[in-house]
Parts: sequence; structure tokens; C-alpha cells
Amino acid sequence: MRSRGRKSARARVAWAAMTRFAPGIWRRAWIVALATAGAALAAHVAVADHPRVHEAKAVLLVGPLKAGIDTLRASGPLAETYAELAGSRPVLAATDRRLHERGAASGISTSANQTTRLLTVEARDADAARAARIANAHAATLLALAARRASGAIPSGRLQVIDPAVPSRSAVGPDATTLTILAGLVGFGVALALVALAESSRTTIRDGSELEAVAGVPCLASVGRAALRRRRTPVVQHAPHSRAADEYRLLAAKLDALGARSLAVVSVDGAKGSLVADNLVGALRARGARVAVVDPDDGASDRDQRLSDRGSEGARSVLARLLAESDVVVLHAAGGAGSPTGLAWAGVAEATLLAVQRQRTPRRDVTSAVQNLRLVQARLAGAVLTARSRRS
Repeated sequence: MRSRGRKSARARVAWAAMTRFAPGIWRRAWIVALATAGAALAAHVAVADHPRVHEAKAVLLVGPLKAGIDTLRASGPLAETYAELAGSRPVLAATDRRLHERGAASGISTSANQTTRLLTVEARDADAARAARIANAHAATLLALAARRASGAIPSGRLQVIDPAVPSRSAVGPDATTLTILAGLVGFGVALALVALAESSRTTIRDGSELEAVAGVPCLASVGRAALRRRRTPVVQHAPHSRAADEYRLLAAKLDALGARSLAVVSVDGAKGSLVADNLVGALRARGARVAVVDPDDGASDRDQRLSDRGSEGARSVLARLLAESDVVVLHAAGGAGSPTGLAWAGVAEATLLAVQRQRTPRRDVTSAVQNLRLVQARLAGAVLTARSRRS
């Protein structure tokens, strides 16, 4: 059961990884297609230079079938001697003359077994009948050579064919179609892996799961461009039945469940934290909460700004006054996590929300922002992934 559970977990991880990289892989589908076609073409060309051939083998016995122990012992080493002679130039030339064809014996190979005294002649050719004819011709050449050298009643070096070569029914060697398909699949797999690796090494945040992995906090919402349009009224009031309004209502419900009365929205690398804060305020007010806003970009009071510029003590003083007059305080400071004011607000708020822009905010900037917030002991509750700006 455990092994089955591990396999299913690995399958889920693999599927999640493929889903995560799917958009980038689809954008680079032409690279995968070219790699697949190139690998298949290369394999086809390579196989074309090495076509499939037929093998034919003729087996000879060195020495007599029955003889004394001394004769049999002498025949064993002679089998290897004949194997060496079979590959010599004069013997190969004699086979060519026998076949009346120059170079016919160039594809012949021989092997010998000293124990069994068997000598095997193997020929390869694109034509099965011709391969058998070449093997038998070479065996006949070796028989003639042995007959000239043999002496005595039971010569240890005499040869006899015990299994002549016959045409084979099937060819050996690489099949062009199969290898082309396999090479294409290998090229496809390698290209897919390289594209996925390139996608994984990109420097910007692409989705909520990657944001969670880099920031170490949950991604509470992923808002589209429609939810980031600057309007005089929040999207919850302007278009209450839109998807953008639903995104902010869901985010407000998640933050309300935290029970925090003060929330700092800290942007990273140009993420539209001010718009996120404004729309979040609208969603919270739609739930009936009294919400106070501190946002220098939208006209925060000069007094509050001067107090917050004094650091954490000034920010804490402003926050205490606002909490006495409202249910929730939403704080957003210009400069985000890279500014002293932003860190001061994050340090005094009961919860901090990190705003990150999809496919624009570098991963290293998110890591740096999280480290800065940890240094001021900010209570990082989660992150929001905003859509990429049309201008970036």
C-alpha cells in the first residue's frame, strides 16, 4: 500500500510539474517539433547507410569425427589456425575467383572453438541466397586448402562441412522505420526536458505555486487584469457580479478569517499594491466593516505621513489612532518592501500581504522582500499574484 501511495504521489508531482510548465512548453512547441523531426531524420539517414542484411553460416569440423586422443588434441588448436587463415588475403582472393566476383568475400568472418573443433564461416549480404552462396564458397575454399595440406590416413587437419549455409528467412540489423520512430521519440523527450528545464530556470514568478515555493507563504489570490483597472470606485461596487469582484471578495474572506484588524499591503517590484489595497478595502466595506486606509499614493494625510516617516514608533502611533475609529485598517506605503516606510508599516501591522506581479517580478526580489519583512518581524500572512501589466 505504501509503495502504491508513493507511486501515486510521484505521478501527481510529475503531472503538477507538466501542468506548471505547460504554457511555456506550448510557446516553444516549435523547438520540440524541430528536435523531434531532426532526430528522426538523422536516424533515417544513418540507417540508410547501413541497410539490413541477411546472414548465412557454414559450419565445418576440423579433424576426423572419431579418432584417438592425440589426434583430437591436435585438431583443436588447428581450428583456430584455420580461422586465422580464412581471413587472409590469398584465401579471400581464392573465394572471389570461385564466385567469379571481385570483393564478394569482403564481408566474410570466421570463428573457431578449440574445444568443439568447430569452424564457423559467416557471410552477410543484402540478398539471402547470395549470402549463403558466399559462405558455402568460402567453406569450399577452406576444404581445398585443407586437402592440399593434409597427410596420413587420419590427418588431424582435415576439414569437413557438417552444416552448409542456407538462405535466411529474415534480415538482421536496424529496421529503418523502427529506429526512425524511436529516434523521434528520444528527440521529443530530450527537447521536452530541455524546454521544461529552461522554463524552471526562468527568473520571474509565473504562477501561484511558484510564488508559494519562493515566498514560503500561501498564495491567497491570483487577480487578473480586470481586477487591477484603476477606477474611481472599487470593482466590487463598479461590477459586483464580475469575476474580478469575486476574486477580491474571496481574498477579503480569507483575510477576515485571520482575525487581523490591521493589514499592510506591501508590493514587490512594481506590483500594483495600491490597486490591490483599494479594491480590498472595497470588498471589506461591502462586508459591512468600517475600514480606514493609509495610502500615500491616494492622498494620505500629511500628519499621518510625517508620523509614519519617523519609523515604527510613528507608524504604531498612527495605527493606534486609526484602530480606535475603525474595525480594520489597510496600510499601503509607496516603495513597498524596499522602502523604510513600507517596512515600518509591515512591522506594526497584525498581518502583511505581499503583492507580486506575474511574469515580471524576479524571484530574487521576492526572496529579498521576504527577508526584509522577516527582519522587521512582520507577520507575513500570504501573497497576492497580480496580472502582468500590459506596459511591461
